[in-house]
Amino acid sequence: MRTYTRTAGLEQHFSLLRSSVASFVSLSAIVLLASTTCVAATTTANKATATAAARMADQTSFGPTPALIQHIQQVGLSAYVTEQLDESAYVLPPAPPMSPAPKYCSGQYQCTTLPWYRDILTGHDQLRQRVALALSEIFTVSFDTVTPSGLPTYQNALSRNAFGNYKTLMKDISLNPAMGEFLNMAWNFKPTVGNIADENYARELMQLMSVGTCRLNIEGICQTYGGAPIPVYNENQVQALARALTGWQPVFGRDAYADMVDPMIAIEAKHDADPKALINNVTLPAGQTAEEDLDGAISAIFMDNNVAPFVSKLLIQHLVSSNPSPEYVARVATVFENDGKGVRGDMKAVIRAILLDDEARAGDTKAQPNAGHLREPILWMTGVLRGLNGVPNSSDLADFNIMSQALPNLGQVVFRPTTVFSFYSPTFALPASDTLGPEFQLETSSHVISQLSISNAIVYNQFSSSVKVDLTTDGPFGKAATSSPGALVDQLGSILLHSQMPAPMKTAIVSFITPMKKVNDQIANAAYLVITSPQYKIVN
Repeated sequence: MRTYTRTAGLEQHFSLLRSSVASFVSLSAIVLLASTTCVAATTTANKATATAAARMADQTSFGPTPALIQHIQQVGLSAYVTEQLDESAYVLPPAPPMSPAPKYCSGQYQCTTLPWYRDILTGHDQLRQRVALALSEIFTVSFDTVTPSGLPTYQNALSRNAFGNYKTLMKDISLNPAMGEFLNMAWNFKPTVGNIADENYARELMQLMSVGTCRLNIEGICQTYGGAPIPVYNENQVQALARALTGWQPVFGRDAYADMVDPMIAIEAKHDADPKALINNVTLPAGQTAEEDLDGAISAIFMDNNVAPFVSKLLIQHLVSSNPSPEYVARVATVFENDGKGVRGDMKAVIRAILLDDEARAGDTKAQPNAGHLREPILWMTGVLRGLNGVPNSSDLADFNIMSQALPNLGQVVFRPTTVFSFYSPTFALPASDTLGPEFQLETSSHVISQLSISNAIVYNQFSSSVKVDLTTDGPFGKAATSSPGALVDQLGSILLHSQMPAPMKTAIVSFITPMKKVNDQIANAAYLVITSPQYKIVN
């Protein structure tokens, strides 16, 4: 783990936090935030309050900024969501050649991720990329085991389909060479007599990407019979789906220069043309082509009643709340089933329903028990840098190496999860609790310590050539700081805590920084205390 120098002014707070790391799971109690004292907020006419705007920014971007909060206040929540849904997608450039290697990076994985880091920190398609990030943790591919040159095409497919239709997304990902390589959809050829087709992708397409394992009602609640969960599919149906998906390979096949950009191509002689009995009582007839079987299989899965509540709940968890009520899930799932125009799987309608639902917006006026979610490391990093007005030193992509340097120490190397289940399970519950807290699966003691160290490095700009935050007296927080410590803390709270900083927290921070003689130290210490607080780590 990389370490950074701590200043004496932060030592007391750092030591207190370090001593409590063994009981870091107690942060789960903050998920409730039931006892926080918050600033009341209402939305009048088409305009939004500062709190409502900041919460919407947190749910739809990689972190609120003063300019973004002000813009949402002016245009209103619904109009802002419409703006973002109409925003075109940033297209990641192809992976650069590695001989000679670009000066701004080392290794093909880092070279392909830096443009994405730049976009999520500074780009305009914030909501699209937030949804694409969520989709990358549902349709999981790990570039630890997949050719890194396939990463841009894969992520572009997710961002392109983030505002499209879920059925199209399922097909595009099924034919993506990166997914083909990761879960063996590629080179899954017609089985020989006495053998079965590779079930890897077929099983995960259903279990993790569309229907789950337990029959759900519209509220996303598992149905049981005789006390046991009712399964969605059986082993014979998994094997049948695996046969339906045979006969595909990347362009150029197994060649060392296999095309990781174009969709996979069908090799009909390698496709199993026998009939297949799938879920939903769908049987694919004999003699169909690989393309016809793929389309039929995707349609059979897409039309399953589980897809709407299963996918809706996953997206709610990523964007708004780890523990959505059954009613919230049902309302969004209903939109997934029919967007009001007879279209099933319309992602724009689903995302709008998620963000503008009464349950999502309830926290605009009062902090809600059991609402919100823990920031996963990448959202914590980007939120801090954007909130503290981080700007790159230059136009060089190397400036965005701060993400590559920090995230491994926080347990999340984006696009490189260690398993098909991504970085954390959506069903992970807090210890000794029924409360879901998926991102808490990453909240280990070592990661907490790293986060404290990285926080200090950020506020004192100890990362080499990188995005820098301006916490000087001449910077955006300087005027408030020279006015009074309380004004400084209020400004930080308006950006990072939705103007809902608990009164005891403000009092503690003001008391801590007031004796400091240098205004720069007051700003840095106040910023550090906010970004390391449980109240910030939980998006509520």
